[in-house]
Amino acid sequence: MFGPWEWLLIGLIVVLVFGPKIFVRAGSSLGQGVSEYKKAVKREDEREQSSPSEEPPQS
Repeated sequence: MFGPWEWLLIGLIVVLVFGPKIFVRAGSSLGQGVSEYKKAVKREDEREQSSPSEEPPQS
């Protein structure tokens, strides 16, 4: 695939074309997405712990 020098060159071209703000916005969006994902997982875990486990009747 690509080595470190190729990735550096691609990153430099992206900065020259789009400007450095694109990395700031992308990082911010990624951070918000991870934060929302963690909140959703935590809410789901809390919901599972608070609701009683319903076991089907055994015959």
